[in-house]
Amino acid sequence: MLAIGPNTEITMHFSLALATGEVIDSTINAKPGTFNFGDETLPETFEKLLVGLKAGDRRSYLVNGDKGFGPRRDENIQRFKAEKLRPMADEPLANGLTILFEDASGQYISGVISNLPEGDVADDYLVTVDFNHPLAGRDLHFSVEIIDVKAVAQTVSIQ
Repeated sequence: MLAIGPNTEITMHFSLALATGEVIDSTINAKPGTFNFGDETLPETFEKLLVGLKAGDRRSYLVNGDKGFGPRRDENIQRFKAEKLRPMADEPLANGLTILFEDASGQYISGVISNLPEGDVADDYLVTVDFNHPLAGRDLHFSVEIIDVKAVAQTVSIQ
């Protein structure tokens, strides 16, 4: 029986929950997920937990907050004047609103507004935007049931 590792396609059920038990994402009672090992579908920390597992295996892991989606970093929290953010938002500025920003390399990154008072704010109000992943720094329970593991062919480029 093939074990999970490089050059494998994995079909599995999974559940991701906060330490409080609140389920964040799950395929339990739904269609299982399928991905190729190393394709960045899963964060590397989670993928490493699967290495060596085979079809039929079930495991549950507690993933430390600094490992799963990385630690929360103060430098990922920035402030912008409200007037700069309004044209970027499809709706009025509000706490929890996610806005896409384009970085210097042309990649998009999402930031979440976190400090607005109730009601409208002046254009010069400094709005706090958090660019940390929403699960950064949070302890997580990751449970998996491996349904199938298949070999996938390696692509070799000959020049």
